[in-house]
Amino acid sequence: MSKKETVKGNLHSQIDNLEHFIESFSADKIHIAEYNENSTSYLLKSINFENKTCNIEIRRSQGKDVETIPFDDSKVFTIYHSGEICFIPIDGKGLLKTGHCDFVFFNEQYFCFVEMKLNATSMNAQTIEDNRKKAVRQLKHTINYFNTQLSNNYAGLLLEAYIATPDTYPRKDTAFQSIEVQFLEEMGLGLFESREIRYDNGDHI
Repeated sequence: MSKKETVKGNLHSQIDNLEHFIESFSADKIHIAEYNENSTSYLLKSINFENKTCNIEIRRSQGKDVETIPFDDSKVFTIYHSGEICFIPIDGKGLLKTGHCDFVFFNEQYFCFVEMKLNATSMNAQTIEDNRKKAVRQLKHTINYFNTQLSNNYAGLLLEAYIATPDTYPRKDTAFQSIEVQFLEEMGLGLFESREIRYDNGDHI
């Protein structure tokens, strides 16, 4: 059994309602965005780049409804060339609701935790720091939850955490580097600030 399928099976055995949230998906570019109506992350499908629309599948009590929403590339987290992923929405109407990161996904090499702050507009230094620190708290809560469910056994997958912030945010500035070092020391995995991940045959470029 593959690493991805092993982790998926172990999560199913530990989380009773996981089948309502987990989804396998494969595409050359996988786009994910937060739907403002319910603060939940969704895989974006049937993207029409000309009309700037896309579809999301919203879980209802009677199944799933397909809804067409605007596609705004600046508010999207994109995964390139990852192979098939397992995607789990966490915050909002997701698996764990409020106080956790927006979603997790994993493929054959990586298990990633992602918190999106793409609606941020202020460039005030204190606001940027506050957004980053809030994202770190949400990521930590989610990582601790999955560590418990999996007894820290991710079947050899490498763990990473991402804060997706607007392109206008400073990248690799001193303030973020300090947060990054502290996160690694405390949690034991890398923290990155980006709204995309690029792979080559499932591994990082």
